Amino acid sequence: MGNNRAISVLDVPYDTAQQLAQFVAVCYVSGYQGEDGFVGMPSGANAPKFAGFTQAPSAGTAFNPPYSTSFNKVSVRKIGASMAISNGAISYGDRLIIASAAGDVISVESELEAGTNPLLFVIGTAESSASGSGQPISVWIDPQVVPAG
Repeated sequence: MGNNRAISVLDVPYDTAQQLAQFVAVCYVSGYQGEDGFVGMPSGANAPKFAGFTQAPSAGTAFNPPYSTSFNKVSVRKIGASMAISNGAISYGDRLIIASAAGDVISVESELEAGTNPLLFVIGTAESSASGSGQPISVWIDPQVVPAG
């Protein structure tokens, strides 16, 4: 099959109060007044409430009430394959979690084998490899909570 596969995807528009880069992992967050329908940067490594990966930078200016109360719009890939940014070496087929508040991803295969973290919020599987940080990789989106060990 190689790379000539037809892949179905689902991209959903969300509001955000942040300026978001392309291909970062984002999480569900409450809006300015506690509203639903917002995404934002993750709180840190292994963050819960994964929503998907941004497909383009968010449109609009930074949300800055009371001066600016319009929200940015961002397209988030929820189902299918997406590009992401690595935070360390990743092998093809590795399960991935959010690596940091920057929205990058990292392999958790060693943590799963060692049982060092009670719960891992796996967000997908690497469809390509990365030799280090800051490299674009392909990810199959498949969020699940996995007990380590």
